[in-house]
Amino acid sequence: MLQFNFVSFHRKMQLTTVLIFLVYLRIFHLTLSINNLEILTTEQRHIVLCVDNIVHRHLLPRMSLRVSLPPVDYNVTSSKIIYTILQEYNFNMVDNFLRSVTEGARYSVEVSRIGATQPKILNEYFLKHDSYIIFTGIHKEESDIISSLSEQLQELQKEGSWNYRARFVVVTSVHINVSIQQLAFKILQEMWTSYSVMDVLTVMSVSNITFNKNVADSAILEGNTSEIDIQLFSWFPYTSSTHCDKLKEAVLVDRWNTDGEFVLKVNLFSEKVPKTFHKCSTKVISFINPPAVMENSDNNFTGLEIILVELVFKRLNLTAQYIVSPNRKDTFHPMFILTIARIEPSSSDTAVGLLPFQSHTINGAEPTVPYLSIKLS
Repeated sequence: MLQFNFVSFHRKMQLTTVLIFLVYLRIFHLTLSINNLEILTTEQRHIVLCVDNIVHRHLLPRMSLRVSLPPVDYNVTSSKIIYTILQEYNFNMVDNFLRSVTEGARYSVEVSRIGATQPKILNEYFLKHDSYIIFTGIHKEESDIISSLSEQLQELQKEGSWNYRARFVVVTSVHINVSIQQLAFKILQEMWTSYSVMDVLTVMSVSNITFNKNVADSAILEGNTSEIDIQLFSWFPYTSSTHCDKLKEAVLVDRWNTDGEFVLKVNLFSEKVPKTFHKCSTKVISFINPPAVMENSDNNFTGLEIILVELVFKRLNLTAQYIVSPNRKDTFHPMFILTIARIEPSSSDTAVGLLPFQSHTINGAEPTVPYLSIKLS
């Protein structure tokens, strides 16, 4: 009987010890989290709050979120990772953002970094990502920021889950001598012209870092800034007959202030493609291929697909600019390849002429839903 009581008491002591350990572990975790927040500058804390607000207001309840981090720097001679004050500055902010955005998350969050070891995924069932957040890191030159962005986009584009129609948020900190709006324009232009990404929001702040001109890859933190002014830029195509699918300027959408809130509180991801295109001109590229595309006696074009184009363009308030090859000697396949090749990337160009769906044409153009199906037996 005494032995039983001793065992029971011993088990209670063990349970009490475990509970005390868990309590201390929780306190340690909270202390660690607070310390992580404390090592951020005022600017970084507001960037984390701003982007976290964007995620919960505009990117959810979408199913998946992809976070891309700046490339890891390596020593050219030894292939070892280089740790600098900028690496630590960027990591601390991103680490706190990931803690915040994944807490209690009921959606998929994937994180990648160029240069870091990535797990191999075999037989992956690719689901398109709904949203992307790209951290460029802080750099001394504009060109370095664009280079970091482009390098990350190149890697993301290689994946089966790549979705250029998703919502993109690009987070960058710029040096005080850099024009924020000019850099925003270059970021938007790079994403549209090179990757066909239209729905982009840039989150830009002026950093309080002074770069050492005498030492490469070095910087000095000058303390927290008292005034916070995080600026958010985007662009809007098809706003008039003279402003169509060519990016002309970065538009200031909203600001995040020192009070920790948006100034205008507007929709940061308004529709980019309007219901009317204001009679914007769009190239219709084709070749003579009856009955889809034909030329009449008045030197005008007609045919089954020309009629369909005219009906669609009339509804969308688009103006067709026909570019039809006069070549009538080549066979169908060379003309088909030439027609697809003439489509300008990141544009509203349209190619017609009973064109078949082929996998190698997807990179240059996006096929519509076919209106005719042919079964081979």
